[in-house]
Amino acid sequence: MKDNVYEAFLTGKIKIFATHKDIKPFVLSKNIIKKATPFLIASAMTLAACSPKNNNNNSSNSSSNSNSTDYTEIYQEVVHKYNLTSLMTKEPFSQEEINDMIIHNNPPVLVDYNFNHCPENADNFWEIVKNGIEATKMVQKSSILNYKQKKEYQIVAFRMLSQMTRVKGTKDEIDISDYNNLKTFLYFEKLLQYGDDYEKVLEKDQGLINEQTEVFGRYYKDFEILDKKVQKLSGVKEFAYALYNNNDRFMISYQDSAQANKLSKQFLEKWMKTQNITDENLWYLTTVEEDGFANAVAYWHRRGKNVELSLGVDSRGNVDGGDFSPIGMIIIHELQHVMQKKPASAEKPEDNQKSDDDVAFASSSYDYSCISELGPTLYSLALEDRLYKHIKGIDKNEILDYGTLQFGQAQIKLGEVAVWFGKMIDKYPENSVDKLIAKDEVLQQLNQWGNGHNNMLRRSKYVER
Repeated sequence: MKDNVYEAFLTGKIKIFATHKDIKPFVLSKNIIKKATPFLIASAMTLAACSPKNNNNNSSNSSSNSNSTDYTEIYQEVVHKYNLTSLMTKEPFSQEEINDMIIHNNPPVLVDYNFNHCPENADNFWEIVKNGIEATKMVQKSSILNYKQKKEYQIVAFRMLSQMTRVKGTKDEIDISDYNNLKTFLYFEKLLQYGDDYEKVLEKDQGLINEQTEVFGRYYKDFEILDKKVQKLSGVKEFAYALYNNNDRFMISYQDSAQANKLSKQFLEKWMKTQNITDENLWYLTTVEEDGFANAVAYWHRRGKNVELSLGVDSRGNVDGGDFSPIGMIIIHELQHVMQKKPASAEKPEDNQKSDDDVAFASSSYDYSCISELGPTLYSLALEDRLYKHIKGIDKNEILDYGTLQFGQAQIKLGEVAVWFGKMIDKYPENSVDKLIAKDEVLQQLNQWGNGHNNMLRRSKYVER
């Protein structure tokens, strides 16, 4: 068959040619194509890559592989993964609408060439997304990509479109603050920046978290709400500083490290199942001696760079200062930070019009404060307390003496805080730890403890773990 048979799936009409000469082509109109869209799922973005002239080095496999991708399954997986059917005021685009968007894409003129990862408004969002769809088609003609790589471009683009949400009852009204929409924008802006440079667009190292990772930014709005509430509660801020800078919270000794690490992985497995985290390769194993980013989320979010995070974990559970924390607890703690991070640049939308020089060092403290440590640290304290008691055969409600938090003349036992917060976890089974911290009962207790007396509180420089 002729090459333009395949290419015609990306135009307004489809011409079907006979195998004999001198027979006129049969033409299907746009209306018929549109009605048949649900039956063209696999052809929406894949058939353009099947052309023999685009895939000479894979011609023997193209015929069998081109129809192997089940886009219906991909769509359902993404919608489920992002819980899009359970939203109150938002909804996903239907699979038919996404297919129609791909086939009949009419992108506006691309005027935003700032690689700054921050949608200015809804028009800017659609400008990038629609031009990104065209870029997905263009890379199918690349001579430096093989068939498998081209197919991956198509599949990832379909996933990104499937995770978008709109305001219910509208055609395409987008809330650009939703984490899923932000990451769709991130991907297509990156695609427009790098085109057929496969490594920069799609290659993924162990422990590298980017816009394709669902858990990235999942609860960033919960953290922003908590941070706003805490600004009015000085006692909560004092408590957060005191807790994070007290190394007595690492209560498990190296003597119990082997058993603790093993049990902590069971805690981690259960936590990830509860969180419905199916992303893979979320962390890499390292050591604190060799890696300055060990047990930390390194966050890149500046103009001209890909927005991404890197998570390395000490394989033995070692933490800075010679203390020990079970490896499963470290991973839970750091993934809670991953959920807090907004998947966008540090810039504000209005910075889109500024030059690179004007925004190069903007917002250096973006999303970093002692409050971002409050939830993950309390959660780690409660889990490690329970893990330690499990090892020693102690009742989970018994208050142990790990040390104290000092607020002037007032003191509070770390063991008491651990048991109390464990009860809060049971009482409020929120998947977002920041949403749990923001409960009135929790904030009031933390504020009360932190307001014991502030003058003698020793503050050390905050560094996010």
